[in-house]
Amino acid sequence: MSKDLIRDIHFTLTSNIKGIVSGQFRDHDVLVAGSNTIPPSHKNIHPLIENLLYKFASLNIDNLSVEKKYKKIISFHLEFESIHPFQDGNGRTGRSLMIFQCLQHDLAPLIIKETKRKEYISFVSQSSEEYFKELSVDDTTNLFYDQFKEDIIEESKRLKISQDEPVIESNDDYEIVN
Repeated sequence: MSKDLIRDIHFTLTSNIKGIVSGQFRDHDVLVAGSNTIPPSHKNIHPLIENLLYKFASLNIDNLSVEKKYKKIISFHLEFESIHPFQDGNGRTGRSLMIFQCLQHDLAPLIIKETKRKEYISFVSQSSEEYFKELSVDDTTNLFYDQFKEDIIEESKRLKISQDEPVIESNDDYEIVN
């Protein structure tokens, strides 16, 4: 994980959206729509992202239990969203990073379903307030994990089933390949 990867993901997700400066950290201060939280100054984005990346890299996440891996990824996500490094597209970039991190660490991706969008936004807002008051986001991370744990289990089962099923390749003979 690197600043370049984060910017590349943002570019990929937003390059076709009018009015968004894709792949570049914001160069001015912004307000978050629908929130009372004011993100950090654009002048602090680079050191905040570098610190976030350093903290995550130093966790040695592969030696943790599955639950702790998810919680560390959620914590990274909530802190990323609190930093709000881009002018727009932070949510989709952050959720994509969360999925990437899950896959990178052999976990089923944590996908936020539309039916839980309100809960998700509430957790992000709550963690941003804690982050800017310099409080620990651990409580919010634990609540977030508990709220989405069933979705993680469901996705894990779905992926396990699909991994056990043979793959059908499309050719003249429709050969089944394991």
